[in-house]
Amino acid sequence: MTSETQEKQEKEDEHAKIQKIYDHTRIITHREQRLKVNFLLLVYWFPAYIYDYWLQFPSFDGVHVFSDFLSNWGSTIILLHLIFSLIMDLVPDEDRANLKKYHNKFTQIAVVQAFIVSALFWGLLGDRFDWQSIHEHAINVLVTMTSYFVSEVRFRKRDCFIFYAYGWAYMANTYWAYLRNRDSIYTILSWGETDAPSTFPLTTFQLAFVSIFGAASVLHGLMYVIDRIRWLVYERAEKRNRLQLAMAKMGS
Repeated sequence: MTSETQEKQEKEDEHAKIQKIYDHTRIITHREQRLKVNFLLLVYWFPAYIYDYWLQFPSFDGVHVFSDFLSNWGSTIILLHLIFSLIMDLVPDEDRANLKKYHNKFTQIAVVQAFIVSALFWGLLGDRFDWQSIHEHAINVLVTMTSYFVSEVRFRKRDCFIFYAYGWAYMANTYWAYLRNRDSIYTILSWGETDAPSTFPLTTFQLAFVSIFGAASVLHGLMYVIDRIRWLVYERAEKRNRLQLAMAKMGS
């Protein structure tokens, strides 16, 4: 009886050891994957960001500055997101655990704002297909979604408020620009409304309200659904891997 108990214990210890090795290998493999992907994305995005800035220096049209434009806010957010993502997989696990909730929220901002920037541009303003337009309003979505899909980020319903804060922060920036005589950043975004006829049906405040509370909520909800599907697929793959591990153990 003692021999059987000892043999059973040895098998359990062996299984636990194999499981520990599997979990450790999986974590390391996923971390290496994220590092490679985010590094390659940064290799493109950083020089492209510098070039984009250079194209607009010292000002976009003789009046507005780099920080006036929503597209430039988005490009900066993506740059910071990629750097933050690399840091997350380079720091010790203890620091990573402390930073995880901030990275989670920042990634959500990066993804949703990329869609909003692109939707607003192509839906309301887009009439150019040069490199700058494609980089800021198409490649931005490709970069953020690629980084998101290799991350461990979860979209949370309660985090929707951060997009409202981000949106109104940008609108406050445009109002500050208006006070500094840099109004009409976009043809449809002008705080100094005039009596001149306009074909656009919304005022600046109405556009901000619809874009922030409407578009941001819809896009966050869409990403929430995509996130649920993504993690469902991932968890099923994990169960399949664990089952294969158990069958391999039984066969041995």
